[in-house]
Amino acid sequence: KLGTKLLCSLSYIRDDNNDTSLLCIQGRYFQYDNGMMISRSSSRTTCGDNDDVYLKVHERYDELGAGTGLNVWDGAILLARYLEQNQQLIYEKNVLELGSGCGLVGIAAALLGAKSTTLTDLPYTMDLLEKNIAHNSDNMLTTNRIQCHIWDWYDKKT
Repeated sequence: KLGTKLLCSLSYIRDDNNDTSLLCIQGRYFQYDNGMMISRSSSRTTCGDNDDVYLKVHERYDELGAGTGLNVWDGAILLARYLEQNQQLIYEKNVLELGSGCGLVGIAAALLGAKSTTLTDLPYTMDLLEKNIAHNSDNMLTTNRIQCHIWDWYDKKT
């Protein structure tokens, strides 16, 4: 269930605006294809007979140099699968995700029955994060609360 695809390579892309090079990870080790099926434990779901839900999180590749929060990372895929296999860790619990990026892990937690889920990241990710939450809201359990907030590690005001 974790995938078999190996299309990952490291390279440097020149950023002429800043006269620097950016280290880029191209491809991923784990299969994602812009979405993944999540299986909810049938004893805990209130969404009817279908315990499988499709989690789709959009990414943005066109904003070179904007930051790391606009793409789904392999670690997010693995953590979402781990939560899927260990739903008791988050079921009916309050979940806080720091550095949510596109929101894959936090949205997976909400789909798997977290009581409330708060996703946080830098301002440049908020538009995409809010859209991804809205896109998956129809599959949330009726008791779920999910929200996102700006959190900047270096800004003492946040």
